[in-house]
Amino acid sequence: MRPINPGEFRTADLELTPDDGMRYELVDGVLLVTPTSSAIHQRALQALSRHMVPACPDHLEVFFGPLEFRPDSRLALLPDLLAVPCQDNGTRWVEELLLAVEILAPATRTVDEVLKRKLHEDAGVRS
Repeated sequence: MRPINPGEFRTADLELTPDDGMRYELVDGVLLVTPTSSAIHQRALQALSRHMVPACPDHLEVFFGPLEFRPDSRLALLPDLLAVPCQDNGTRWVEELLLAVEILAPATRTVDEVLKRKLHEDAGVRS
């Protein structure tokens, strides 16, 4: 991996991050690394997805798990649950996102409620 200074990360650099169970996201070229979610977090996500998937219109898909939202080369976010237009482009990310859901955890509450909410809004995510 090439040396990368803070603020210089790009979405292409995410392909080189280790598969170590951590969540890697980008905000304005700065890498955010957080631990994976807890069991209670996963239970809440599963319960929510059981309601969302059957209610989803045919032209949309609901995903939970590591599908990135990459609206540009300096921003990559991993919502806990997301709804996107149906597509099969073979990538691990989407550029269009209609709904982003974050399940709040004590360690990431401020990032989820303040930073990521603002970033999703600025990128045109409707809900």
